[in-house]
Amino acid sequence: MLIKDISFRDLEHKLLLIKPTASLIDNIAKMEEKVDANNTLLVYGYNDHSQGFCFQLLGLYDGDKCLKNYNDKLLIFERGSVDECEVVDGEYNIDDYLERISSINDTHKPSHELEEVRSLLEIESCRHQWYPDDVMVYVINKAGDMEACWARTQRIENKQIIGTLLNEPYHDFGIHFNDEIVIRLFNNKEDDSIHCVYLAD
Repeated sequence: MLIKDISFRDLEHKLLLIKPTASLIDNIAKMEEKVDANNTLLVYGYNDHSQGFCFQLLGLYDGDKCLKNYNDKLLIFERGSVDECEVVDGEYNIDDYLERISSINDTHKPSHELEEVRSLLEIESCRHQWYPDDVMVYVINKAGDMEACWARTQRIENKQIIGTLLNEPYHDFGIHFNDEIVIRLFNNKEDDSIHCVYLAD
């Protein structure tokens, strides 16, 4: 199975062994580390509010043999760079990585408010695959103008999602990049799909 076929919920806080693609090998080389196509990489997945879903490289393996641990070096891959990597079976000693995993979890521990938004399954189809805290929002005004924008979810207030607009709309909706908006959920009864909507004045 490829990384791109797995939900972020099934990748978060998980150790995975993956086969590196040619492009990932090139990226690692730019980080002054050598990896070849026969190696497997032990990575740990976590969600970063601004960088999106990321993996930290913890170990380099040849079969079940550990060639190198990266406990003292920070090597981070955003999900988009590993989406085509295959998840493979293999053995490793989890005890070698517990301290590093604990440090990652502490560093990227979400606030209670953000955790509440991340738990919402209703907006799963609206989330960006690589940036799970970001959702596609349809901005609509009274004139009927509509535009799709991205917003970064922040918290829930009065049973509504509050997000920060990530791009400047082309239409004049009275909202701008980095403004906080109230995101409502719209249920399309024709296909039972859920959409995130902002109703502009």
